[in-house]
Amino acid sequence: MKRYSLLFLQLGIVAACFAIFAFFGRLANPLNAYLFSFLAYWILISFTSLGLILCNVELATQLKTYLINPKRKYLLGLNFVPVVGVLFVVFIPNIPNLDIWLLSGVIVISLFNGVFEELFWRGIVLVRYANSTPLILASTALFTVFHFAFLFLPLAYQGGAVTLVGGSAVMGLLWLFVAKYTKNITFAMLAHILVNLFAFAGLFIDNNLGPI
Repeated sequence: MKRYSLLFLQLGIVAACFAIFAFFGRLANPLNAYLFSFLAYWILISFTSLGLILCNVELATQLKTYLINPKRKYLLGLNFVPVVGVLFVVFIPNIPNLDIWLLSGVIVISLFNGVFEELFWRGIVLVRYANSTPLILASTALFTVFHFAFLFLPLAYQGGAVTLVGGSAVMGLLWLFVAKYTKNITFAMLAHILVNLFAFAGLFIDNNLGPI
């Protein structure tokens, strides 16, 4: 059972997020619903990650190796393929609608989310399940399922649920593949931050959320 403990933790977090997002999704203010849901999610995955690292010195040491000295550097560029797509499809058309306050807020959200998610859903998973492709894929499936929680929020997503969940599945698998074979999550983290930046900016504009 210990072998599957991380998966059980992730399953618990996904279930908790469904309840949290449904709860905050009832708020009259969509911006507050979005921010409070994200904040609760970050607290869950950051404290879980910290707890796992503090309880396992070896995990912390191995995780550090995924932040430096990538292998197979020719694969690292694959991380940024989704960045180009979201840039042209979502961000560039919305540039005229951007303002400094909205952009600043979205940058902060993207930084936190990209770092926390890559450490929790890719870095720790790859260290714990380095020799088990099925368990790594199971974790990526949970990462995908988590995104269904966003449907509880009073927001419209470009492309709807298919793009929201399908996009997370494709990007999760891509970043997992590259991280697994390059032994590095730093570049996936950078790509994740950029994708979030472009996508969240479009989301805020499309839903008239205004400056943070």
